[in-house]
Amino acid sequence: MLTAAKTNATTTNNYSYRVTQEHLLSYENIFAQKHSVNFVAGFTNELAHTENSAMSAQGIPDNSNVNSNLNLATTITSISGSVKEQGIVSFFGRLNYAFNGKYSLTATIRNDANSALSAGHQHTTYPSIGLGWIISNENFMKRYNFIDNLKLRAGYGQTSNASGVDPYGTLAKLSTYKYQYGGASGGDAQGVLVTNLVNPNLTWQTTSEYNLALDFAVLKNRITGSVEVYSQRTTGIILNNQLPPTSGVTNQQTNLGTSAAKGLEITLSSKNIQSQKGISWSTDYNMAFSRERIVELPNGAQQNISLGEFVGQPLSTIYDLRKIGIWQTSEAAQAATFGQKPGQIKIEDYNGDGKINASDNQFIGNYQPQYTLGMTNRISYKNFDLSLVIQGRIGFTTSVPYVSSNNSGTQGWQFLNIGRHNQPVLDYWTPTNPTNAFPEPNAQNQGNYFSTLQYYDGSFIRAKSINLGYNVPSKLVQKIGMSSLRFYANVTNPFIIYAPIMHHGFSVPDPESQYNILPTSPSSGGNVAGYDNNNTSTFRGVGINAGEQTRDFIFGINARF
Repeated sequence: MLTAAKTNATTTNNYSYRVTQEHLLSYENIFAQKHSVNFVAGFTNELAHTENSAMSAQGIPDNSNVNSNLNLATTITSISGSVKEQGIVSFFGRLNYAFNGKYSLTATIRNDANSALSAGHQHTTYPSIGLGWIISNENFMKRYNFIDNLKLRAGYGQTSNASGVDPYGTLAKLSTYKYQYGGASGGDAQGVLVTNLVNPNLTWQTTSEYNLALDFAVLKNRITGSVEVYSQRTTGIILNNQLPPTSGVTNQQTNLGTSAAKGLEITLSSKNIQSQKGISWSTDYNMAFSRERIVELPNGAQQNISLGEFVGQPLSTIYDLRKIGIWQTSEAAQAATFGQKPGQIKIEDYNGDGKINASDNQFIGNYQPQYTLGMTNRISYKNFDLSLVIQGRIGFTTSVPYVSSNNSGTQGWQFLNIGRHNQPVLDYWTPTNPTNAFPEPNAQNQGNYFSTLQYYDGSFIRAKSINLGYNVPSKLVQKIGMSSLRFYANVTNPFIIYAPIMHHGFSVPDPESQYNILPTSPSSGGNVAGYDNNNTSTFRGVGINAGEQTRDFIFGINARF
């Protein structure tokens, strides 16, 4: 029997808008030639609205109707729709006061309200204050004529954040669900299922920060820079809270715990060459150190392993077994005591009890760089100019998930050698290649502990861009009826200076492709394990993916008439 083809059609409607208004009132004056006052007050309001609907149908009598007459279809196959609206209202004020060109005060206060948060907890007010002292303007500094500027700054401030909160995430939600009734095996009665519980207490995440800084300029401003130290404390961190299975809901956004961070930031600019012959060379350099840790978890808990949270550790810590090599042929007897054999992953018996289990999990790294750096060099000669931008992140661990796998999957190191083309070069163990890098590639004898294969030093330093330009002399430009003419060429991501992860044999297209946030919620899983054999523990961090940043070559002309 022949089945006639059926005409299908779908129509989708999307509608969105964002309305923003801002009102500012400012006042500025100078009194007695020594007192300078600047005051700003304001109000902002933002409303974001999105809605969509979709309908699919089958059996439209003629192609010419397409999706304009879905009512003629014999079957409506699906109907869907959604609407989302969120409003944010803010009031703020700022006062700047300076006295005699030496002392300054900046004070601000802000009140925000976000409709996405729980009723009664939508408003927050946070202040800040900053003090400045230009030491170089004091009389006792006149003798140090090589100092052009020396300023001491100190401040305290609060900020609040509620990004990532769903506009209706604090409300109870239901969805339709079939359930068994009257002995039916497949479920034949239509019911409802709770998909989200009421969240009556979700509020703003608040960060308080103290900072102390010194700005300087010396040698007729040929060397300028600043050194700043800071200390932060964040309370009410908005994270997914894993709920008991009896609640019927896997997780819910909650204000969980407290974290703290401290850091040091250094910036330095220098005019290395400034010649009357038209040659100049300047350098801008920056370096930042940051250390973050969890201070407190709910109910006085010291750890929440399922969410990867540990008091005293960063939020991005890695808690897992530690791979110390591959079991070798000469270690067959020792491997057998752990239920292993040569060619399988050798794990550190952290507690020394002669077996590998959850007690052997340990902190083996985190995704937080020990420091970041950046440097820009600018060189010019007459009408030519050249700049080179370098950036780097040093001293952190990254993940390469595609060289690990789970027990039931078909991805990972033990499957990478099944295909006949596009195979990475892996240093895997065989009796004639007693390496400690990768286990024996036997998909039928996988063993355990795959997650331990994916951790590597993620440090990198790269050239971010090279820019070359030429400004045509003004006399020549004017002769052809133009006001300016510039030719330029630049290349982004031209080359890698340092990246250890790119020398392990497997394919890592770009060390900076690691800056993708990996799963953080209990339902989404992840590939950082701990002792679970299925690699389903959760984590928050960064990992190498299959993409890479493109290398772009751009040539252009800027002309003004």
